[in-house]
Amino acid sequence: MLFFTVLQGQSGAKKILDHPDFLIWNTLQDSRISADGRYVIYRTVPGEGDGKLRIYDALTTITFTLDRVSKAAIDYDGRYVYGLISPHRDSLRNLERRKVNKKEWPCDTLFIALLPMQSITRIPYVKDYTAPEKLGGWLSYTLSDQAFPADTSKTKKKTKKDIVHLIIRQLTTGREDTLRHVLEHVWAEKAPVLVAATGARDSTETAGVACWVEHTWRYIKRQKGEYTKLSLAQPGNQVAFVAHFDTTQLQVKPWELFYYDFKTDSAQSIARKNTSSLPLVSQHSDLRWSEDGKYLYYGRAEIPYIKDTTLLSDEIVDVEVWSTDDPILYTVQNVNKSNEEKRAYTFVYDTQSGQHTGLSSPAWETVVFGIDRNGRYALTYTEKPYLKEATWEGEVRKDLARVDLLTGAVMPFRKGLYTHPRISPAGTYAYGYSVADSTWWVCNLATGTLRWMDRKGRNGFSDEQFDMPSHPHSYGLAGWIQADQSLIVYDRYDLWAWSPEQSADPVALTNGRSRQQIYRYVRTNPEERYLSPTDPWLIHVRDDISKSSGYTWFRPSSMTLDEPITAPYEYSRQVTRARNAESWLFQKENFETFPDLRLSTDAFQTDRQISEVNPQQKDYAWGSIRLYHWKDWQDQMRTGLLVLPPGYDTLRSYPMIVNFYERSSDNLHSHPTPVPHRSTINYAFYASRGYVIFNPDIEYRTEMPGESAYQIVMSGTTSLVRDRIADPENMALQGHSWGGYQIAYIVTRTPMFKCAAAGAAVVNMTSAYGGIRWGTGMARMFQYEKSQSRLGKSLWQDQNIYLQNSPLFKANKIETPLLLMHNDEDAAVPFEQAIEFYLALRRLDKKAWLLNYRGEPHWPVKWHNRKDFQLRMSQFFDHYLMGKPMPEWMAKGVPAVARGIKSGL
Repeated sequence: MLFFTVLQGQSGAKKILDHPDFLIWNTLQDSRISADGRYVIYRTVPGEGDGKLRIYDALTTITFTLDRVSKAAIDYDGRYVYGLISPHRDSLRNLERRKVNKKEWPCDTLFIALLPMQSITRIPYVKDYTAPEKLGGWLSYTLSDQAFPADTSKTKKKTKKDIVHLIIRQLTTGREDTLRHVLEHVWAEKAPVLVAATGARDSTETAGVACWVEHTWRYIKRQKGEYTKLSLAQPGNQVAFVAHFDTTQLQVKPWELFYYDFKTDSAQSIARKNTSSLPLVSQHSDLRWSEDGKYLYYGRAEIPYIKDTTLLSDEIVDVEVWSTDDPILYTVQNVNKSNEEKRAYTFVYDTQSGQHTGLSSPAWETVVFGIDRNGRYALTYTEKPYLKEATWEGEVRKDLARVDLLTGAVMPFRKGLYTHPRISPAGTYAYGYSVADSTWWVCNLATGTLRWMDRKGRNGFSDEQFDMPSHPHSYGLAGWIQADQSLIVYDRYDLWAWSPEQSADPVALTNGRSRQQIYRYVRTNPEERYLSPTDPWLIHVRDDISKSSGYTWFRPSSMTLDEPITAPYEYSRQVTRARNAESWLFQKENFETFPDLRLSTDAFQTDRQISEVNPQQKDYAWGSIRLYHWKDWQDQMRTGLLVLPPGYDTLRSYPMIVNFYERSSDNLHSHPTPVPHRSTINYAFYASRGYVIFNPDIEYRTEMPGESAYQIVMSGTTSLVRDRIADPENMALQGHSWGGYQIAYIVTRTPMFKCAAAGAAVVNMTSAYGGIRWGTGMARMFQYEKSQSRLGKSLWQDQNIYLQNSPLFKANKIETPLLLMHNDEDAAVPFEQAIEFYLALRRLDKKAWLLNYRGEPHWPVKWHNRKDFQLRMSQFFDHYLMGKPMPEWMAKGVPAVARGIKSGL
């Protein structure tokens, strides 16, 4: 405490960040701007407590506040704000403590506000709300039974889905229409048309599907049965759904596809069970429309395996049969079992010709469409020939083909490609990046012509800093120019345009490489499908050396880039432009600056801050950050982040925590909002308490991941000690997962660190190599041979590199006290790794503690567990590096009989 008191005096009597401050710090969520740019809404949510909705009026610069808003939206036309007001959090927590059934908890209240906050309508007992995606003035909401007097004369039937009551409201008039006993409903995207499926609460009611048009409900199908997958074409002039009317409790329900076009009295069945190889209409496949309404896409499925319901439980043998010939690991099959049971293959119904065409099948299982789904051709692919090798390769190759929507003809054009194929916006091309070839490809869907981008004589489009023993991935792309004229892709620094029909050579649009500036296109319109060939493009700029960033404009008509201006901030790449106005909503941040919302109305020549989410930050002692450069033991220049405490004194040295993962220096200007992170330290928190934090960028050599980290961390730490920044007697390490592994390795090589905290660390690469990632069911082999562990060989090709990089086999050399955190439901790194390490340390009489947050995955996700972990970790560091007393849980432990009762804090 003496150190903190001195620090407080040096910082002008500002507060030191402490654990209770995590509870009051706000995050900013759900920001949106109105169509005319006048209004911005956003929510501020504290660590614990009720969130608030803020409504900013750009004309008056006034901000309105509504308490306890859990969800909100702006009407498409920008005239209304609506959302849900939840009961007080403390009230709900109290009900939970009293074990009150959640069905008896108070419901949310819907609010509807006419802008500029002229009136607010509140409607209680609301479950949720929806609105047409691209049409203003309409809203639907659902009410719970509490909103209606109970009819005690009727006995309610049990249903699989919640039955609610649907109200449609015209916002301008307040007029409402009600449909009771609704199971699901959906709006047309661009029209005031809604379709709903209703359920039967008792024998006097009949389920069905009803359409709402011009304030009138009309049933288009009414028959006892089950209805789902409601779908409306964008203009609201066509309806589709699936239904069955089985009353015999068949295991395989006879689902049918229904179609309605408002020209007949009722919906007609257009697809049902047949005798083909895909005999069933799928109830699991979403129904999708082409944008022009010509095509309706649906799914068909194979006959599933049928259970013999006459067998008793002790007559059913539940055995797994694993074969080495299985193309897919049985563990992966188990994870994917539910999805496979619901697997459907895509068919298309032509509403003009009435023709049904199959587009995918067990032979070609996946179909890729363009955005509007209007085109005659789509792309299909299969991964089946390559599934077995994916066990150790990680990635899966694909055989690619074109498919004709009119005939169903499948026309292969490429085998064995490592790629993620897509369709261009206008539907002209299938395209993707081939990681094995380090370049882009396109296939003309009409002709089948395959073309490759020429990368010779220029820097590649693959990640230049990639240091894993596998194929590097691309830097991504900006998109296509209107009418599929050119594909705009990135290299490390620049934008390139490729017109595949004209030339194999791409054309550089920018010249960031010579200036070491990274240029990236910013998509400001969420509805955008392509880049304009005439209108200016907003470009995000980042200086690759200083990490400063900013915005500029590229003008495609003249092929010129405005002079970039950068500042020591991270400007967000998520920028939203008002749909009908020259107003841009964005954020910028750095270590000292929270990413509040900012608004520009003059193309970023100026802007103004319109939110103040955490005004209390000014009352706290806050550290600073800078890049730190040093030469490693091979005389190579290295870079890392260096966080300094407030009031940093160059004449003294500080306790230091080294925290790292791989490369982090690009995050120089990220704001460390004080929250209890699930796995790592909070930089603002520890800096405020007088710590220096060092985060070095790690560059790896194949077969030597542990040693690579050791040499860079140690050379950087030694340099900081030499520069009298770090106190050599009080230094620690902290990291999680891959970071935890590296820390476990480093402490086997040096006693320099006084303590270390390693979470979810792989310590035995031989046993981990042969394990399963239980979250996906995938084998871990690929991770060690091809991916993050960077060993580059199988266990049988070189056992020594597995042994040399495994901290477990050198645990006898560890002298550093360790805090381990590993949870028993970790699906990424097996909990057994922690057991191996803990037992080794225990047998060798080393000082260590293992935290297992029971039932948690790779890291604690529950809020109370995250708080607890951060508190224990800070106590651990404060004891070893600040001389604080050892807490009880470290000194005496917490026995199993006291778990959940006594914390030992």
